[in-house]
Amino acid sequence: MKEPACGLRDNQLVDLPTKVLLYGAGSLGRLALHFCELTGIEVVAFIDSNAEVLSKIVSNHYDKSYSIYKPEVVEINEDFRKIPIYVAIATLPYDPIKSFLQTLGWKYIEPFYKLTEKVNKSHPLNNGWQVNSLSNEEQNTIESIKQNLEDQTSINHYEAFIAWHNGYKEISEVNPTISHKSRYVIDPLKIYLRRNPHCMVDIGAHTGGSVERLLEAGIKFKEYHLFEPDHTNLFHLRRFVESSNINHEDIYLYSYILGQSSKNVLFHKGLGYSSQVSISGSSRRYQYALDTLMLKPTFIKIHTEGTELNIIKGSCKTIASSRPALALSVYHNSDGIYKTIQYLINTMSSYKIYFRLHDFQGTGAFVYCIPE
Repeated sequence: MKEPACGLRDNQLVDLPTKVLLYGAGSLGRLALHFCELTGIEVVAFIDSNAEVLSKIVSNHYDKSYSIYKPEVVEINEDFRKIPIYVAIATLPYDPIKSFLQTLGWKYIEPFYKLTEKVNKSHPLNNGWQVNSLSNEEQNTIESIKQNLEDQTSINHYEAFIAWHNGYKEISEVNPTISHKSRYVIDPLKIYLRRNPHCMVDIGAHTGGSVERLLEAGIKFKEYHLFEPDHTNLFHLRRFVESSNINHEDIYLYSYILGQSSKNVLFHKGLGYSSQVSISGSSRRYQYALDTLMLKPTFIKIHTEGTELNIIKGSCKTIASSRPALALSVYHNSDGIYKTIQYLINTMSSYKIYFRLHDFQGTGAFVYCIPE
């Protein structure tokens, strides 16, 4: 199998490779393809252990498709293995995948999200951020946060989260406790919500995945307020709502962008679950604070690709008056290391705070706040 040159010089991985392979043809692999196409990086092919049951991946932007190969196939020659390969799987530990690929002869292996840190900011995806070094004051803040977390699992996951974002270090002892399926439905939250199923506010509802997971766990709210500013996502969210067993009169859909205050912002649309408020966006939109909407939630879920802390700051009155449970992602920027959690600890009295990793490569990190 003859493939184009791999974009390497002098046996070193260049800062921005011109050609890459993507390991993993699932949802993250497709996001990685989208990212590479938008930033001018050529994807030569996909590598996936399930290649035999997968069809070719079709581009979202160009009239082309991408082949999927099993990593062990003999047709993959030595030149092919010199192409940088980026692991685009977050539902499995990274280090065993890297070791497996090394045994097969691949020389240049990195996490996909490390690639996102090499390119220009034409794409706002930022899950590969690194803190590089922590001052003594920051380390003391982290230790203080650990003392306020509710259980040992929270502490272990928080330490593993920091380790990945401070040198891409994976703590293998934590891996067996990381559960993708428990996102939004950790046991303490399920217990609370089953007793308080009044009103859910979902900020960054995407296509309804969080609502669906809660329904599967037997949690059905009397009222839903779902916020999704990306119009394509909102279309699919509306279709999900129409097919659900929820009374449609109890569901309110909003295309609003929420933040700390009311103002105009730039929104980068058309990126699937990565659509977000960003200076790279071309769509100027109006942003609202949740406090202006006078809602009375018993549960607020926030997953907005990095603006979670600002949204919390624009929700202080709502949270103080309604005392809802919260679930919010903290892995999209370095605010998640301590700023967001410290703010929650300082402003939300009589809450139990849990930290959970639901995916690998430093992603799927959520803070859960449950009223005592």
